Amino acid sequence: KRKSLPHLHGHFKVNSHLGVIDNYVENKLEFITVPTCANNQEVNEMINTISKLIIRLFSDNYNIEIHLDITHSFRIHPVLLINTIFFILVSMDKLENLTKIFYVMESRYTNSNYADIIDISNLILASQLAYSVRELINSGISENIETILTSLSNQIRRRNPFYQIKRSLEIYSNILLLSDTVKLRKDINTIYNSLDKSVSEIMSNHPDYGYFAHAFNRIISRLKESTDNISSNPLTYYTYHKELARQALENRRLSAFFTQLREGVISWIIENRFRHSEYVLDRYEREKTNELVRKIINKEYKDDNLALAAQLTDKIRDKRNCISHAFMNPDCEDKIKKIYKSRLNYINDLKKLLEEFEALGPPY
Repeated sequence: KRKSLPHLHGHFKVNSHLGVIDNYVENKLEFITVPTCANNQEVNEMINTISKLIIRLFSDNYNIEIHLDITHSFRIHPVLLINTIFFILVSMDKLENLTKIFYVMESRYTNSNYADIIDISNLILASQLAYSVRELINSGISENIETILTSLSNQIRRRNPFYQIKRSLEIYSNILLLSDTVKLRKDINTIYNSLDKSVSEIMSNHPDYGYFAHAFNRIISRLKESTDNISSNPLTYYTYHKELARQALENRRLSAFFTQLREGVISWIIENRFRHSEYVLDRYEREKTNELVRKIINKEYKDDNLALAAQLTDKIRDKRNCISHAFMNPDCEDKIKKIYKSRLNYINDLKKLLEEFEALGPPY
């Protein structure tokens, strides 16, 4: 049990560190002794001690909040303590339960009769951000970064660039989640321009948060790299399908890979037949094209110009079905065994499908 600290910044009406703790905790303190960390063995002993404590705390109450006080920590102790707790909580997927990090500057070190509580809790957000970046880059999932941005947004009451970054990343994530080729083609550069503008505003108007601005600058650069081929080549829809399929394969989102690759081939065939992209989004035309592909595969219709593309759709279908219906289709049993034996070989086979698509060249 603990009293709430709605505002950690400013003065506490006490003149010592223990006075702050007395205000902070209602029940009796439990003291745990850790070694001085004078050698590797003592460092490991400290890490194990903290680990056991945290695991015990979560076993008593899985929704516990951890408030970390590093006042009077000697030399290396705060570094070890913070890193140990981060490591344990990340491994438990409970980093969000660490809600505050602070230390107390006692009155004898300040110009007042009160002790200052120095809040360094944004270190938690910075660590969560690092943890969430890979998720955003690899899968387009932005929920964890949006939570961080909400926390930062609540710290700024004026015109809020963190909120604008959150909104832009929501749109980006939704586009990738829905594989919305049309919206991606239309809005990707607008999203990046909005992100760049928000980061510049943080640097200009909120210099205290400059380290977050620099971090988001690097994140945006990586996002741009991941969609560079899409935003730099707005000529054909099949290009968008191809790049989305490439991203999906790199991040092992196989369902999205198969869908984007096959739809990309269908778009290529439509553009090839009509020498423009006007009918690419026409549902009736896509259904007709799927029927045409079926006839070419079954040798009911011959078109040498479209034969390779039609055969590619059949290969994609075969690979997809062995994943989607693996345990319901006895015909796939041998293929599934090969996948279990060498997953890397299977991924390389999928890369070859993408290479075959690229080998088709521009549709016209």
